[in-house]
Amino acid sequence: MKTLISILSVLFVMMVSGFAFAKSDDVNGFVKIAKDRELFVNYVPAATGQPTLIVLNGLTYSTIEWDSFVEPLQKRGVGILRYDMFGMGKTLLK
Repeated sequence: MKTLISILSVLFVMMVSGFAFAKSDDVNGFVKIAKDRELFVNYVPAATGQPTLIVLNGLTYSTIEWDSFVEPLQKRGVGILRYDMFGMGKTLLK
């Protein structure tokens, strides 16, 4: 639980500060969160005035599991932040 809170804190700070997303609106790849740690992140910013939804994977799932939910929300302008935690999805494969 402590690791999850740390990861969410880092991602939130990066998102709010624009640190990881300053060069591009969309992020679809690995983001360094510590000296020797990276997470696979998929981020699509919200349209003006729309919220950003942070979705988390459960157990052994990955960001791919959210595809059917993400597309309709993006069409409505909702921003989406999803990532593969340590030991899951593309983060595991790296």
